[in-house]
Amino acid sequence: MTPTNRERRVAPLLAALLLLSVAHPEANAMTKHPAGAAANTTSDDMTDRFGATLDALAAQGHFSGVVLLARHGVPVLERAYGTADARGTPITAHSRFPLASLSKMFTAVVIGQLVEEGLVTLDDPVRQHLPNVNFDLDGVTVRHLLTHTSGLVSQDFALLKPLVTVREFLGVPVPPRQHAPGAAHLYGNTNFVLLGAIIERVTGRDYYEEVERRVLRPAGMTESGAFELNTGRAPRLVDGFLPDGRTNGAVRVDRASPAGDWVATAGDLLKFSNALVGGTLLKATTRWSFTSPQVDVGEFGALKRAYGLGFVTNRIGNHAHFGHPGGAPGESTVLFVYPASGYTLIALSNRRADAVTLYYRFNALLSGTAL
Repeated sequence: MTPTNRERRVAPLLAALLLLSVAHPEANAMTKHPAGAAANTTSDDMTDRFGATLDALAAQGHFSGVVLLARHGVPVLERAYGTADARGTPITAHSRFPLASLSKMFTAVVIGQLVEEGLVTLDDPVRQHLPNVNFDLDGVTVRHLLTHTSGLVSQDFALLKPLVTVREFLGVPVPPRQHAPGAAHLYGNTNFVLLGAIIERVTGRDYYEEVERRVLRPAGMTESGAFELNTGRAPRLVDGFLPDGRTNGAVRVDRASPAGDWVATAGDLLKFSNALVGGTLLKATTRWSFTSPQVDVGEFGALKRAYGLGFVTNRIGNHAHFGHPGGAPGESTVLFVYPASGYTLIALSNRRADAVTLYYRFNALLSGTAL
């Protein structure tokens, strides 16, 4: 989840990205292979150059995790590197990773479905749906939550860590609002906790059940879920590693929230991407609206950064792309879709900022522009 006190400890490279703010039925399953070896790849110049970049980063100790590059929904490069835990268990293509804020997209998709069903509008006052929540919500709309322009800041991670329900998350105090709704972009997890509460209020069902019913099952994401992360209930779940070599169990949330840390494999995330782009999860008009820039977040070198409705919506050169990164101690994730070229980039790492580094390298290779 991003950015909280927890994430102020994450490397500046990750912080920079987090300020950013094909229709094939499903992808082939990834298979286990050693570092530097690709499985079932279709070779082209871009794939070869990116593969060489991956191998070099892994050999230098700068990447541990899984990378899946697809084109038009089909994997063209799949690689796994590094260890999943302190025992030295190898990471494989089937390893599960906490997604951090990448899974904000799951919450955003459910809200998009509720908009399609006429149960929510983007300009609904949040107080209309949550009359009893003890936050400063005057003037705040659903749109403000999705674009992180509500002025609300993130709750204290230390208080959130042991909680496992949306109702419990809502009981954690929020610091004073930083600005009037719509006045600025201020990324904060509280926005998405409130969206999760709206989902529960409007549907009359548990947030986690709704994401399972509306996102995971339709997309065929059988390896994903809101597992309790520190109780050993998710087979093949990797541990994150902190800079001092310790694993991150003491500093990660105990369960996913609407703001992040759902668990998935890279293969399942490709299924999510394909279902999103292919129209299984949202109508084309809704997807276009949610994945189009709504708020300018500035530039990072040649990268033009913006935020849509629950999606990061960036551009480098002619290559517009949408998706979301995630970052926390021992967690670094990205999923980005490049409609013009047909690429989908998925990188899941159990070391801080690794996936963000790959995102920048991929964009530099794709555009021919250094970052």
